[in-house]
Amino acid sequence: KQTIKIDIPRGLRLDQITISDYVPPEIPKGAENYKLPFSVPKRHPRLLINPAELARIRVQIMHPDNTEMWAKVRKTAETPYKFDVDMSREVGYNGELLKVIRQKALYSLVSGSEDAGREAVDLTKKYITCVEYGNLLDISRENGETIFTASIVYDWCHNLLSAEDKELFYKELMRLALIMECGYPPFKQQITTGHGSEAMMNRDMLSMAVAFYEKDPKILQYL
Repeated sequence: KQTIKIDIPRGLRLDQITISDYVPPEIPKGAENYKLPFSVPKRHPRLLINPAELARIRVQIMHPDNTEMWAKVRKTAETPYKFDVDMSREVGYNGELLKVIRQKALYSLVSGSEDAGREAVDLTKKYITCVEYGNLLDISRENGETIFTASIVYDWCHNLLSAEDKELFYKELMRLALIMECGYPPFKQQITTGHGSEAMMNRDMLSMAVAFYEKDPKILQYL
């Protein structure tokens, strides 16, 4: 059973509401039978950063040009972020929270701080479980940033995730993928031109595909 709650601002009337099942876009035969021309590494990290790049980053952050910015990242990462949320209620888009999560995940990856990594995981789990975007006309940018950030945490903090955490990340990000303008499977829009070829598919959905490759290789296959 599912419950639907509708909040109507004072002074407005609801004339009617139509509820229909989600109909996924049809999968083209070419995509269904497509074979990737490359292999995806089994190890993590692999999203934006690989082990060789990580080693270089650890050296570069000590360069005088980077120490001031890295100190800011470290301060953000080591400062607990207050995000008290009632898990039975929805929360709206929170760009500041997503930025903090990315910094904590990066600091954890580069420095090895498990405390920062676990906080990034915990904040992400709370947020993706409860986030909704209300009656906004275009949510693809806000929703895409959520998918992108959660994918980063899944990949960069992978060693800190329990089996239950991994299932939750997959379940909630696939839920959010369904409400993207490109839909899921992502064939409502084109990946080469137009709105779908912006961050929606070429950053957000692609990041999720790379992060979840062992769990669901078809996401990357379809992209």
